[in-house]
Amino acid sequence: MLVTLTNDFHGTSATVQVAPAGQQLSASQQRRVEKALCGMDDCLCGILRGPQDSLPSGWLVSLEPLDSQHFDHCTYWIGPESEYHVWRGFGPREGQTNRP
Repeated sequence: MLVTLTNDFHGTSATVQVAPAGQQLSASQQRRVEKALCGMDDCLCGILRGPQDSLPSGWLVSLEPLDSQHFDHCTYWIGPESEYHVWRGFGPREGQTNRP
């Protein structure tokens, strides 16, 4: 499915293909999104700005730091909130349990 991400500060947008169950963006998708939304090395706009109205109901965009020392280097996850919690290890998919 196509999802459009926006930056209200610059008035820009970028569209990416995302799996229906959600996914972490590939490195090339992420570079393309960041270049389209801002593209300036010294800008502090935050890349994603404003409401992301193109997301389906119950979906979210999460910027995950690659490590605790580099918050300026993140990976993007886009998808249903319930799948995000599974991806992050917060809980099982609906109908599953954490028990072995």
